[in-house]
Amino acid sequence: MDHISRPPVMTERGRLSLAKLLLQPIPLISIASSLLILGFALWVGQQVHTTSYRLTEKSLTGIRNANAAALRIWLRNQQDTATRIAGDNLEGTWPGELLRRYPAQQEVTLADLKESHAYFGLEQVPPMIPTDRQHRGWALLNLDGVVLLASEPSWLAFPLPISRHAWREVTRGIPTVSHPFAVPASMAAQDCEPHTGRTFMAAIAPIQDNSRVLGGLAILLDPLDQFSNLLAHGQFGDSAESYVFNRQGILLSKSRSTTRLRDVGLLPEDTAVHELLNIELRDPEANLMIGEPATQPRSTQSLTRMAERATRGGTGVDSEGYNNYLGVPVVGAWTWLDEYELGLATEVEMAEVYRPLAQLRYAFWLFAGILSATSAGFIGLSVRNQLLEQRARSADHRMRRLGNYELLEPIGSGGMGMVYRGRHQLLRRPVAVKVLEASSADARSIKRFEREVQRTSELQHPNTVQIYDYGITSDSTFFYVMELIDGLDLTQLVETYGPQPPGRVIHILTQVCGSLAEAHERGLVHRDIKPGNLLLSAPAGVYDYVKVVDFGLVKETAGVDANAVTRVESLTGTPLYMSPEAIRDATAVDDRADLYSLSAVGYYLLTGHPLFDADTAVDICLLQVSQMPVRPSERLGKPLPDDLQELLMDCLHKLADQRPQSVSEFATRLRACEDAKTWSPEDATEWWTEVYDKQPLKRTQTIGLLPNRDGDQPNFQPGNRTVVD
Repeated sequence: MDHISRPPVMTERGRLSLAKLLLQPIPLISIASSLLILGFALWVGQQVHTTSYRLTEKSLTGIRNANAAALRIWLRNQQDTATRIAGDNLEGTWPGELLRRYPAQQEVTLADLKESHAYFGLEQVPPMIPTDRQHRGWALLNLDGVVLLASEPSWLAFPLPISRHAWREVTRGIPTVSHPFAVPASMAAQDCEPHTGRTFMAAIAPIQDNSRVLGGLAILLDPLDQFSNLLAHGQFGDSAESYVFNRQGILLSKSRSTTRLRDVGLLPEDTAVHELLNIELRDPEANLMIGEPATQPRSTQSLTRMAERATRGGTGVDSEGYNNYLGVPVVGAWTWLDEYELGLATEVEMAEVYRPLAQLRYAFWLFAGILSATSAGFIGLSVRNQLLEQRARSADHRMRRLGNYELLEPIGSGGMGMVYRGRHQLLRRPVAVKVLEASSADARSIKRFEREVQRTSELQHPNTVQIYDYGITSDSTFFYVMELIDGLDLTQLVETYGPQPPGRVIHILTQVCGSLAEAHERGLVHRDIKPGNLLLSAPAGVYDYVKVVDFGLVKETAGVDANAVTRVESLTGTPLYMSPEAIRDATAVDDRADLYSLSAVGYYLLTGHPLFDADTAVDICLLQVSQMPVRPSERLGKPLPDDLQELLMDCLHKLADQRPQSVSEFATRLRACEDAKTWSPEDATEWWTEVYDKQPLKRTQTIGLLPNRDGDQPNFQPGNRTVVD
């Protein structure tokens, strides 16, 4: 095809040129090396990432397990201490008598207790526990938890708020340790040293009489002292903390973030109020530490992912990250101590744990950026050098003027030379300029070139490409100027949009008949009718307008000595669309050879396939001479109009005498087909405005003799013209 001018052609050719440049050795090696290094770096980064997460999980799991073991040992020691103290100090009968006098579910008054104390000689409270920093007092409790005797008289007749699970163990005769609890205001009013704290824990030993549990001795502990400090020893880093919580997700140990809790408003400024029993492990879904507002009130927030899993009795570790009760992303490990109804967690901020990983990631991207920039520089320099070389080779083409015409970029190759986009210097009208370079001109090619322009210029039919001008430059460069068609050829039509409806095929073939009829009347045979030489356009709103191009192989059927030009051409044309007689003897063709080729084009438009499929030009030629193609409907796999199929098959007879004898007869039978009027101007308008403008073309190198990416003629493909001398 000589002069398709739709802009995407040059865009596609530009992409092919860039692809060619990038496939040069230096750019190719640079790209391959960069990709290899980046791929290896990504693999190493992934391995480091995976290893870091595994090491984090192992570290968190180890700390969690160590904390859990230490916590169990401490709690059991407190149980043993309470049991020992109860055995040392309650050997007499008065504890049992006092507990039997005030059993469960019986009202206890302070006056009654004082009377009982006097009866048993307990006006002076016996010192039951050693005086030290950890132990804060003791209390003798009945099964309702009411204090019958205590180191602090103000507690008498009051129930201690011991956790339910602890009393359940005591009633079963098992020593235990309760959760931290707050001292009621009524009991704390008379509180004095060493009982200034507001929260206690209790190690409780059951008191029994013949295996019957009467009550318990509670040794009071300070949860802010050894209990919380025990967990602090198992922490690491600047942000890690371990803490204990209950089934409701309430914090039961000292937090490392007390100051931050006050800063964000989760704790009041009063330093007497601490986090024990006052902080719930809820996810604010916002990082409170950087000033982000919580998405909902604290009371409606869900537990953190860790707390939600742990309070269901789970043990686990999360190295991917979740929000803690301050909304800070952390990694953590947790477990649930069933015997004490306590949850234990160890957490550390992700930013601290994965800081080396983040630095590695930053270094990787910096390295990738430097490598990419370096590679891009090498590639850019190589491409620039290639472009400069290419431009130097083609500078004469871009800057040349042929007569009154400026040559722009090349847009294809025809049978007789290179085709350029051009422009008239004065009129500025776009044109197509076909050039026979002086370096490739010989007597035979010049004769053929002159014959092409002369014969084509004689044709005036509107469906034939129009010749504007012809000339020879001072350096013996031959050229002629023709109209520039803005559209697509029939190869592009089928490759992009598929087989065409019968009505449209008839419409296209009828127009080609008009062009060929004029040529045949003047004694000219085109000899290269094929989809690539039939252009479809929409000039000035006239949609589906056909132009026949490339009369470079035109042959006169009378008044010309065949030996002068064509006898040397033993095979001329495009094998897929050549008539059998053209293959046997190129000098013996007449009008009916064009009819065969035109019917082959119609077959291609209807089915989306050429007449035959083969790998080589020789195989195609053998099939053209010896074998009839299958009917179009069989090739397409669905019904097609019989009258149109019969017409095409008649024109594909191997013997020219059995075909319609003129293009006019062919056109008459086309117009008589039942589907001849099914493709209306409205259908054409809708296709060009709704389909063509919205779906890009598929560009190929099998259109005419387009140059390949190396600038040379392409190797044989079934759609290419073959000229064998």
